[in-house]
Amino acid sequence: MTSDVIIVGAGASGLTAAIFAARRGVTVKILEHKEKAGKKLLLTGNGKCNLSNQNIDPGLYRGAEPSFVVPVLHAYSKERTLAFFREIGVPVRERNGYLYPQNEEAAGVVQALLSECRKYKVSIDYEIGIKKILPQKEGFLFETKQGNYLSKSCILATGGCSYKETGSDGSGFLYLDALHHTAQDIAPSLVQLKAKASFLKEIAGIRADTRLHLYVEDERVASESGELQLTDYGVSGIAVFQLSRYAAVALKEEKKVTLVIDFLPKSGDADAVTDMYARLCHDHPSMLSVLLAGSIHRKLIPVILQESQVIDKCAADVTLEEVRRIVQTLKFFSLQINGTKKLNDAQVTAGGVNTTEVSAETLASKHTPGLFFCGEMLDVDGPCGGYNLQWAWSSGMCAGEHAAEYSLQ
Repeated sequence: MTSDVIIVGAGASGLTAAIFAARRGVTVKILEHKEKAGKKLLLTGNGKCNLSNQNIDPGLYRGAEPSFVVPVLHAYSKERTLAFFREIGVPVRERNGYLYPQNEEAAGVVQALLSECRKYKVSIDYEIGIKKILPQKEGFLFETKQGNYLSKSCILATGGCSYKETGSDGSGFLYLDALHHTAQDIAPSLVQLKAKASFLKEIAGIRADTRLHLYVEDERVASESGELQLTDYGVSGIAVFQLSRYAAVALKEEKKVTLVIDFLPKSGDADAVTDMYARLCHDHPSMLSVLLAGSIHRKLIPVILQESQVIDKCAADVTLEEVRRIVQTLKFFSLQINGTKKLNDAQVTAGGVNTTEVSAETLASKHTPGLFFCGEMLDVDGPCGGYNLQWAWSSGMCAGEHAAEYSLQ
């Protein structure tokens, strides 16, 4: 069984790579080890498929070489991506800067991609158990449980290690040694963070609009604003997801990680908030806990008072020093982060194929002629909001076109 291009993985980047390779007139086959294509894509955006973002910025992507993404995102831009989806019958709508298919159904996106694959005679073999991928004198040999395959070029689009049940199980990394490549350490990204604190069960379930600062070894490495969800194991919410990559990598390196929470981000700095509470407390007949309930969640109040070492009493009896301690706790609430949820709970994988070994312009291997990479398998990850799918589309287009060009030589 011989093809010009064989792609391993029928996810977002693999399907896109197949289409853009086949459009160049080469024969393309996809080998997929699950029973159907696009299983992880079906889950994106809670099934609504957040395709991209109005404000795609290469500077927001992370990895050992963050600038690696620039040539691909320039040549295969958001605008080119949206034009591609219009071509295959998927009009796009915007909501708060996030870009979705018009009908907000991920299943429709998968079907449109598969339809385009059929149009260009891309064949997909499912439930393939690949044992080895071996470079040959003029191409690649794929040893599988169903027999051997041959191709002139190969695109690895197997994804990372998150959501194993969808096929994104890290299996692609098993082939790297034989292909003369290495991978950056894998860690979960866009994931919940764990913390150890006796009061977490008391405040589990609270949602609050916050400003978060993440510290690694007492150095602030990132900040985010947004809704925080407090849980019995730690913290969750989109703002936490955006910071989680930095925490996961630091924890893997056994470094100290601290999350500092500002529960009153829109009330000004600590001095302004101190003045506000001091005025409210003056001659106030109610208990301090009643007064605080006007600005913070009632379940949080006992923890704030405990951490501030202030007893609940008549607000008028609270001293200025006690007010300052309460405000310091509210504005700089510290949680020691001691872990993340597992890779299978993460939306995306941090780490992957070392980008120093891959051409930033073509996504071709620098070590093995005819080998290309795309999608989450590379050491590239972005924030929530369509950035990771945009990388899947852009890198798939790039790898597909250049693999086809290589096969036509």
